[in-house]
Amino acid sequence: MALQDILDKIKEQTETRLREVEKQFEERKKALEKDFEKKHEIIKEEMGEKVEENKKKITEKTLSLAEQERKKQILTAKHEIIENAFDKAIEELGKSEKYEDIIAEMLKNIDLGDEGIEVVAAKGKEDVTAKAIKSIGKSYSLSDKSANIKGGFLVKTENIELDNSFENIIKNQLQSDLEIKLNKLIFS
Repeated sequence: MALQDILDKIKEQTETRLREVEKQFEERKKALEKDFEKKHEIIKEEMGEKVEENKKKITEKTLSLAEQERKKQILTAKHEIIENAFDKAIEELGKSEKYEDIIAEMLKNIDLGDEGIEVVAAKGKEDVTAKAIKSIGKSYSLSDKSANIKGGFLVKTENIELDNSFENIIKNQLQSDLEIKLNKLIFS
């Protein structure tokens, strides 16, 4: 065999091997591309599912927050209505034709004895308060000062001071009970 024949044979074997390697490369490349496409589709589906899942969570959270805000606004509105009702009640008591009788009844319920008790009238209600004190027959004295309250009175002794203003009685002492009743009455 001549050298040329050997070189031709080596060249032919090399070209055959090269074609086989190229064929294997193409097959491997196609397999990798196919595998990549499958993985890409899986990832794409997973991402889509996660996006949908997160979208649902965000929507639910938004709806929940909106519902909480709505309830908060309703409670605030109810509270304002009730507060206005209390303010109106205080105002009406202060203007009542029976103001003297109301004050007299409140004065009768003071259980501090008769001596050394000074009654401070609401501003502008001094005369009516004096008549109420006189009508109950106790020796309470009317203060020469008046309180900046809408109605009722303050009671002072050497040791204590009681706030019997309509504001204090209604808003501080009766509000929780009245609020429940008003809530049922107005909003049921």
